Amino acid sequence: MNRNIGIRLSGVILFVLMSAVSAFAQDRAAFGQDRGDTSIVQDGVDTQHGERGGRCDLRSLRGSYGYTMVGGVNDGSDRTLHTHATFAGFGRIVFNGRGGHSGVEVVNLASHFINRSYVGTYTVNADCTGILRRVEIPASNAVVRFVIVDDGKQVFFMQIDNPDAAIQGTAVKQ
Repeated sequence: MNRNIGIRLSGVILFVLMSAVSAFAQDRAAFGQDRGDTSIVQDGVDTQHGERGGRCDLRSLRGSYGYTMVGGVNDGSDRTLHTHATFAGFGRIVFNGRGGHSGVEVVNLASHFINRSYVGTYTVNADCTGILRRVEIPASNAVVRFVIVDDGKQVFFMQIDNPDAAIQGTAVKQ
């Protein structure tokens, strides 16, 4: 008898949860329709047009940012196993608001610490996404995609030019 009550109760709870999820989805869909576009609104932020409603430009990144990054890099020891070495780092980057940047960082690649500096360029799209290119000293290059969030107070980024690396991070305005 108790087993039947438990099964019925589980069914009622499942029905209530499904109804709540459905209602939530309908509310979100209606909100998007009221706006007259197909934007996705997440936590009050229009993810298609950015926090500034699609008004980001080079000046959206100006000044210094501190950042951390983590990930993995194929260490090349066995290409068939795709073994990865852990990667972590932190640094400081300065954007000039006109498409140029410079910075310094310390990275830990498989317990080997590397201090390096870099310079490069960046572009910013109206939707607050962009691409950063950098030349590191000692010589190495990186291409990074990013999105500007919180009115330029933070930047989420990910390296995109190396198929053997999965590196991502967050920069915070200083």
